[in-house]
Amino acid sequence: MLSIGLVAWAADSFGGYLHLSPDGKKFVMVAGGGWRSPTNRSTRYDMAVFEATSPDTMLGGLEIGGPQTIAFHPVLPIGVAQGANYDYSLFDAESLVVRQQWRLKPPAVNFWHNLAAFGGKGTVFLSQQGESLQFFILDLTPEQTAKLEARYGKLPDYPDALPVEAAQTALAAKGPTPPVTPSTDPGSPEPPATVMRKSGTDRPTATKPIPKPPAGKPLGRQDAPVHVPEGSDLAFYRAVKGLPYLQDRDYRLMAMPKSVKDSAVLVRDMTRAGGWPSKGTVEATRDCTAYLAVMYQINGSSLVKRDLFDVLESEGWKEEKDAITTTSAEKETWGWKLFSKPVQAGPLTLSSRLGLNSPAQAVYFFR
Repeated sequence: MLSIGLVAWAADSFGGYLHLSPDGKKFVMVAGGGWRSPTNRSTRYDMAVFEATSPDTMLGGLEIGGPQTIAFHPVLPIGVAQGANYDYSLFDAESLVVRQQWRLKPPAVNFWHNLAAFGGKGTVFLSQQGESLQFFILDLTPEQTAKLEARYGKLPDYPDALPVEAAQTALAAKGPTPPVTPSTDPGSPEPPATVMRKSGTDRPTATKPIPKPPAGKPLGRQDAPVHVPEGSDLAFYRAVKGLPYLQDRDYRLMAMPKSVKDSAVLVRDMTRAGGWPSKGTVEATRDCTAYLAVMYQINGSSLVKRDLFDVLESEGWKEEKDAITTTSAEKETWGWKLFSKPVQAGPLTLSSRLGLNSPAQAVYFFR
């Protein structure tokens, strides 16, 4: 048996729950702060997987964003881990390599609770958030289908999309279910929220055109206290209302306190929005004040480690009274905190221990 002491040791913060794989060979402690090695604090995973018969043996880890829940398939060597509220990663249960990712359309919920499971004789992944239950049809190989048929017999046959009520009937496998065409508004580009989806089709990519900032050209060396090398894909723009602060997303700055309004804001792509760029990328041409905005909440649910703000304080960051606001994804409310720190002229290395996981973001301003 696994001891209670092991549960406490595995979780870095935000106590969660212990998940045991169906074959009894692996376990995962899912907690909001992820897992951190008790002997080497720099070793961290969002979810760490251990050998059940030898709890001191770590088999590997998953990097999936703020950990929420996980499910191992009862027959196939795969699993799905949920991170950052709406992101899902399908992984190989043996190698722990992520094979596929998708994003769930945020459901409207009155309370927050996550549950993951496989159903439909192993052919679908089910995700419950609050009172919202959604289904994802797995893209199975012929070999995987054969394994499920050997275990369960005839498998359900699903059309590409159908209402949840019809999906529940199909999951009972009492015979073929005729395709159902959902009723949609002809003017709406998206299907209704109650449809089954093929896994892997909903995750946004960075292939959208880069929004053109309304403030015109990037700030030159003479216009800001900071600059990036010539030819860099990073740039500084004047922080004004409506400015897209990510190159590959259309999220925009809205309300800002006087301390950062009209300052120089660092614009980069989403893949680098979790922390400070690599050493030597940005240089301050004169002494100035750096401001760090941290997106730490979605719909009241925390995205960051409990000790993050203590870490920032230890690095000299001071929390400001007022924070910024931005536009956000549909049906989401983002919470931000703003911190400031004086910096000296020269190459800048800021908040080296920030390390946010998507969709949490960091936005840097300089004045």
